[in-house]
Amino acid sequence: PWVNPTGPPVRPEPPGSAEPPVQPEPPDPAGPQLRPEPADPSDPDRLDLRIGALMLDMAALFGWFVILVLAIGDVRSGDGGFAFFLDGWEALLYLAGVLAYFYAFEVSNGQSIGKLLVGLRVVRSDGSQPSAGAIAGRTVLRLVDWLPVLYLVGFITVLATGRRQQRLGDLAAGTVVLRTAPTRHRGRIAWGLATALVLLILLAAQRMSAEHQDPGAYRDHGVSFDFPTTWQRGMTQKA
Repeated sequence: PWVNPTGPPVRPEPPGSAEPPVQPEPPDPAGPQLRPEPADPSDPDRLDLRIGALMLDMAALFGWFVILVLAIGDVRSGDGGFAFFLDGWEALLYLAGVLAYFYAFEVSNGQSIGKLLVGLRVVRSDGSQPSAGAIAGRTVLRLVDWLPVLYLVGFITVLATGRRQQRLGDLAAGTVVLRTAPTRHRGRIAWGLATALVLLILLAAQRMSAEHQDPGAYRDHGVSFDFPTTWQRGMTQKA
């Protein structure tokens, strides 16, 4: 045996009896798996952000409205003013585009353009991503939340649900809207959105001005023709 001058004899370990060193686990190529944190419904600033996001979404959808008016809508001028609107199936087409807008954006990452710019996201109450069916139900119920005008029903429901701030669509789909980091390129997105809206408004104004300066032309319901300037809208000729 080996002699330890400062203590009892020490017998050397036989070869191969020591525990092998612990090998570190290889990193996961898919990255760390993070569990979603549960939703925190105590943020009092979300209502202001939701209103701001709604205003931005309405601005984007106004662009869709102008596109339809220029393509298939009615633009009328007279008595020093003008009006443009959608009737019948044209209005249904606009409504379908509105629902498709919210569904397509929110089913992909839980954010419409407005939510992306202000930093909001639609999630389930446990923080996970909602299913496509939940987003579809939430989107369709916007028709009820909008009533009677400007999301009045939805706004009252948000106030009635306290800190959860859920409208009818959220209650039915089991979703909440939480704060998240806004996109880093929100300035560019907002600038592009504003530029597109200005161009569309200028195109609409140009069309209205052309019709106002040409009293001998009819431009409605996708029909265009010229008529004698002595005629007036609504005139009938007696036999």
